Amino acid sequence: MSTTRYRRQILIEQIGEEGQLELTNSKIAVVGAGGLGSPILYYLTAAGVGHIKIVDFDIFDVSNLNRQILHNETRLGMSKARSAFLTLSRLNSEIEVDYYENKITIESAEEIFKDCDLIIDAVDNIATRLVLNQHSIKHGVPVLFGAVESFEGYLYMFDPNNKDLPCYECLFPNSSNCEKREIPIVGSTAGVIGTWQASEALKYLVGYNYKNYFLKIDLLGNTIEKINFLRRNDCKACSERG
Repeated sequence: MSTTRYRRQILIEQIGEEGQLELTNSKIAVVGAGGLGSPILYYLTAAGVGHIKIVDFDIFDVSNLNRQILHNETRLGMSKARSAFLTLSRLNSEIEVDYYENKITIESAEEIFKDCDLIIDAVDNIATRLVLNQHSIKHGVPVLFGAVESFEGYLYMFDPNNKDLPCYECLFPNSSNCEKREIPIVGSTAGVIGTWQASEALKYLVGYNYKNYFLKIDLLGNTIEKINFLRRNDCKACSERG
């Protein structure tokens, strides 16, 4: 590990050399290499997270150019996972970056997320989030959820090892009934929420102990709302968690 490379963040009291070593020894998966995934992957790669897995089955197209800054016009038609891998490999050669051009299913999650310390949700579909939630509960791996629409976004760290925290399905019990649709979005919103997710991931990985909230951010009205949700006793996903 190059301490010179990371010197400016090592100076931060909550990180230091010990925290930087924790980052170096961490293995994470980022599911989605698009609008949210771009800033998440950029900043966690730059911060020196030791092993990053990029997961995205989608192909980069011209409609993605307003927000997916990992990619560029020369990458049109390329898989987002491979394009992200090429960009990040040139940003930080000290870390290990792998990519998977897979859809996340219950079965594929078992192999892809093996030994991961943290999974970060950067997708735009609920079905994948439900799989991440189920995997998290089964294996005790935290998931940092995030979503954006228009000028709004939210993020929430679900750690299944904290029995007081609600899971994704506790928060959105009817989410499986939602229809897939094209989501309106401005690129800067994805940038803000994705960068915020990167910050939350860094805090978690260095062991910073903070109170967990569901954060709702409105960039049109310039408001931030902290919401405390409770676990649902009737939740089909996590009611047997203890």
